Amino acid sequence: MFESDSQKYLLPVVTSYIKQGMVDAALKRVQVLAEESLKDQALKYMAVLVDGDQLYKEALATYDLQLTLMVAHRSQKDPKEYLAFLNELKAMADENERRFTVDNSLKRYDSAVRHLCRCRPIRTEQITSYMKLHRVYVSVIDELRTVLPTSEVQEALEAAACLQAEILVLNEF
Repeated sequence: MFESDSQKYLLPVVTSYIKQGMVDAALKRVQVLAEESLKDQALKYMAVLVDGDQLYKEALATYDLQLTLMVAHRSQKDPKEYLAFLNELKAMADENERRFTVDNSLKRYDSAVRHLCRCRPIRTEQITSYMKLHRVYVSVIDELRTVLPTSEVQEALEAAACLQAEILVLNEF
């Protein structure tokens, strides 16, 4: 599509995504817009079509804090509900820790633990307790296998495998 067509058909494209239940795709379409006024117009429009809480959560799942702030503002959310959390996220230096915190708040535990496994230095105890709490053994093992082997990673991988084995034995496979 040409740039002018892209702008001309922005709202119909956004509507199409939303009607198909693809709010995340609609947000990604808005996210890439260069012009702030177009973003603002599209987000106001989306706030009419989508429940404010759902739209906020979908925006948060993009990990784009500026977009999330714009969505929260456009969806008439009370700043007390989101500003402290967004400021906490903004203050985090580690992108993986930020993504872990976002995914955990959205109850996307598999994705959250994958980001936790990517934090450095590796946090074996935190990974182990998170894995037990949310039963995300396979995600931990899969993620740690992709990481370059170090003694810390090996220790975390062994802990994950042992915990999964205990669960399998208790459940008799």
